[in-house]
Amino acid sequence: MTSKTIKIEISFQKLLNIIDQLTPDERVLLKKKLMRDKVKKHSILELEGLGADLWKRIDVEKYIRKERKSWD
Repeated sequence: MTSKTIKIEISFQKLLNIIDQLTPDERVLLKKKLMRDKVKKHSILELEGLGADLWKRIDVEKYIRKERKSWD
């Protein structure tokens, strides 16, 4: 099956009116299709190195001792 792209110009208000006429199931399907391209899965590994520049100015051992002391 070949997909074909067509361009339709429609006012935003008219689009909202059309959406208002959809059934609940059609609205769910529309939402899924709209969100499909927006959802990007991330990896925890993307956080690696984040904030490294902040820790350069901090004595880590001193920081850890201070935190542990606050637990008492």
